[in-house]
Amino acid sequence: MSPFFLALLLVAGLLPFTASQSFQCGSGNFSFNPLANGKECPCSVDTFLEFVESGCPVPASPKQDNETVFLGGVLDLIEFDWSMDIFQVTVDLYNQGFFLDNDGSSINKRILTYSLDNSKCDETEAIRAYWRLRTKNGNVPPDGIVGERCSGPTQELANLLGVEGIPQLSPSATSGRLSDDVRYPEFSRVVAPQNEHGEALAMRALLRSFGWSEIAILTTDKSYSQDWDTNLRKVWTGIHHDDTGSWTGVVSHSDTFRMTPDGLDIDLHSINQVFENFPSQSVRAVVLLAHNADALRILEMAAQLKFQQDTIWIGSDLNEIRTWRISSNPPPAWIGLTPYRNQNANAVAFKDRLDDFHMSKGLQPWPRLPMYAAETVDSIVLLAHAVDLTRDQSAGGNVAATVTATLRGIIYENGVSGRIEFEANGDRKDPLYSIISMGSDGEWIEVGVASTTLATADLNMNMICWGVFGCSLKEAPADTYPEPRTRLPPWAVAILLVICLALLALAFKYWRSTQSKKRLKSELGRLQKSIVGMRAAKVTYIPNSVLEDSCRRHNIESRASSRVSSLILSASPSSSGIEDARVQWCWEETREYYITHSPSEFFGDPNDCWIMYDDYCNQLLETAFKQHDGKGTISLDPMDYIVDLEAMTQTNKSTGFVRKVLRWQEPAKKATSLLSGTETESSNGSACVNFPVELLGEPQMVLIEGDLVQVSKLRDDRWAFGTKLFHADEEIVREFVKVASASSDTEIGNESDICADTGWFPHDWATRLPTGDDLGGLQKNVSDTGELEAPSHWDPIKNPLVAQRHSLDAKSPEYQRVRSAFLSTLKSKKTKIHGIERIQNMAMWQSYVVKRQTICYREAELDRPQALQRFEKCWLWHGTNREVYEKIIQQGFNRSFCGKNATVWGKGVYFARDAEYSSREAYSSPDNRGIKYVMACRVMVGEYCVGKRDAITPDLRCSRTHSLFDSTVDRLMNPSIYVTYHDAQAYPEYIIRFKFLE
Repeated sequence: MSPFFLALLLVAGLLPFTASQSFQCGSGNFSFNPLANGKECPCSVDTFLEFVESGCPVPASPKQDNETVFLGGVLDLIEFDWSMDIFQVTVDLYNQGFFLDNDGSSINKRILTYSLDNSKCDETEAIRAYWRLRTKNGNVPPDGIVGERCSGPTQELANLLGVEGIPQLSPSATSGRLSDDVRYPEFSRVVAPQNEHGEALAMRALLRSFGWSEIAILTTDKSYSQDWDTNLRKVWTGIHHDDTGSWTGVVSHSDTFRMTPDGLDIDLHSINQVFENFPSQSVRAVVLLAHNADALRILEMAAQLKFQQDTIWIGSDLNEIRTWRISSNPPPAWIGLTPYRNQNANAVAFKDRLDDFHMSKGLQPWPRLPMYAAETVDSIVLLAHAVDLTRDQSAGGNVAATVTATLRGIIYENGVSGRIEFEANGDRKDPLYSIISMGSDGEWIEVGVASTTLATADLNMNMICWGVFGCSLKEAPADTYPEPRTRLPPWAVAILLVICLALLALAFKYWRSTQSKKRLKSELGRLQKSIVGMRAAKVTYIPNSVLEDSCRRHNIESRASSRVSSLILSASPSSSGIEDARVQWCWEETREYYITHSPSEFFGDPNDCWIMYDDYCNQLLETAFKQHDGKGTISLDPMDYIVDLEAMTQTNKSTGFVRKVLRWQEPAKKATSLLSGTETESSNGSACVNFPVELLGEPQMVLIEGDLVQVSKLRDDRWAFGTKLFHADEEIVREFVKVASASSDTEIGNESDICADTGWFPHDWATRLPTGDDLGGLQKNVSDTGELEAPSHWDPIKNPLVAQRHSLDAKSPEYQRVRSAFLSTLKSKKTKIHGIERIQNMAMWQSYVVKRQTICYREAELDRPQALQRFEKCWLWHGTNREVYEKIIQQGFNRSFCGKNATVWGKGVYFARDAEYSSREAYSSPDNRGIKYVMACRVMVGEYCVGKRDAITPDLRCSRTHSLFDSTVDRLMNPSIYVTYHDAQAYPEYIIRFKFLE
């Protein structure tokens, strides 16, 4: 049962019920009678707020005894096995008046009681634990909840408590998502969030304390590490101006360690691969973002493999003091952040009383408070104090007072974890972090404190050990390696040797370049002739449904990055049939440095020394120029320049150096209208091409200049359906499609109206025949043009752009092979096969082969047979009907006409391991003769992950390359469902027509 649904049952269980009537909701073990206002409350709603809005409000809770405060602790009592002792000692001391307010008076006014329950760091168990606490208290909710430990269960619990109006204070949940005060109105925490406003800023301060500006980042593929990576990059990369001066933060390398399928350990092959891919002697400072046990495992392997032994490792959330047990002498340089270890009088006094408690039980006192123990103490004290204050306010007539509002207004100077103040959303304000370092004896030692408000940390450099560099250095080692020195032999020998080598190198380079060009030209020529219907995008094309819908366009631009916004601006606002005049922005280089640039950057007469801006800056400048009528200024970030659009100058913000700027514009050209075939020009200088009405509801493809597309269908009106073979900029297109889909109106069917890889586009206006230069990127992925030819068992191809169907002879080996595979997974159903047809679609086959080779050759460690065996499935099954399979045969798979029967594992095209699944009525509906249809498909599943409901893309596979998984599945071990998101990933080889006899 899902955590949301279970929580719903618990909320519903709070409604009045009688013993004589009961109601079983879902598959849970909860029976109750959800009657409110004379009607039955639904149990199929998705959120707690919907439950309340449907007419089933949670009733007001019975009042607690005014002289007693009752708190519930929902914690992971296995991982936080110390929490029972902490709760008992803290509550006893609270009732004894041990904790003092800021004015020195005792903080307690009422007796504090409590009860604990085990959440096991699990979403479902956290909800059950709260329910058990409430039940033990006579079905009266606690005055507040301390917990949960883990962020995932905390979000589920906070959702429920938000509906009930129960305040929640967590000592350890750090997810940035919990900062959403609208979604979690009753949630607060005494630990800082792990986002760009919290721990990431402290990490930046630590790194800047060493004078570093360039780092590498290594992570695991857990969501904790990926979130850490995202937030650290937000505060690190780019140009900064702070107390340390002006500096540019750079992440020069990043990579990801893959976890094993059970998520319990790191894949050893992945560790080897990450270390092998690390650039040798480029960057020395490596930030390792991983849970503590995973980080130690990685450093153990680094020591065994003798990986770059002078690496300085920077980590986070180091859980405890422990002895270093790695056979490395000296121990690696390992420095990191941990929640602040307070050493003031309040913390010492509490530790003394805790030691007395343990000795009274015959137990050995703890060496120090465990991680988050001090925050747990403060959570108990502050939540009880807030309840006290709120009851006093309510008694004084302030009926609107709430415990959460009171809590967030408290400033507590005497916390065991230090001074505590809250932000308006319940996050801890201005948190501190202890900095710890691995000493020469393998023990952790505290070396300083970092905050989120200062540019550098307060460090004791003499206490830090730097591994092979030793301890007590005055300055930290450099973040990168120095340039190697050039040692020169005697001058006469050196001159002769250099001249000879230079001449030989130039001659060899020229010969190799000539041969390489000849070979590349030959390969590109073969590739150009091999792929049928291939076109190159000559302009940026975005469907009119996006550009002309001002509301939708505004929604996209408000969600999108600056790159996606510039993509929208670069597209013609009316799908112009006339090419825009080319505009080029340039800057003036000094004459002595002009020749150091590539000739491809030169513009105009070389004597004028003009250098062209890159495409991104060129678009930014032109967009600003048009929006502001050639006036004002624009900052070229992350470069340190400001361009004055009126004075046409560029100024370096750091040095004040000024250069001239040039804007060159080519006159606009007329073009032929796609609709009439005549030269037309509208009042705004563009011709409009409208999407055919009969195609509304089918997908349109986004194009960027340089994309390569294979056409599978071309209409008389010159609208074409095609599949993307090569992306000129895949990342920006996928971001645009994702943002556009999220902002579309799903009620009118626009959810899939634009695609990154497949769809309709204006053939003549948007594309042209490709040249050899266009094919360079595609050629890297297609090394064997022989595979692009039709399979040897096919019948002769009549028209490569038209699909052919060939009925198989029932006695042929090919028929028997398909029949046997189909029947083997039908669970012994009596089936009559009415025919099997082979599908021959040359364009679709070539699209599939290109995608197959792209995935196979991406994995350098696998040879081709290994890659095919691992990544290609022959066959998977796809159920369909008569109307849809005709479209699939001609145009391939697409969500717009493959149906939306399931989105549990993502919004893609679904394939089943077993034909029994695909032959169900929901997927293979019979025609008027009772005939059902199932396709046998080759599917390039590639690397896959577990899918997520309604996701339009798989998860991120590698943060370094921003590449995604290729497909999603229902489970990682022996999947039965595969979902693809690129239409070229699957080729329908056969269509099987059959009936179930029973």
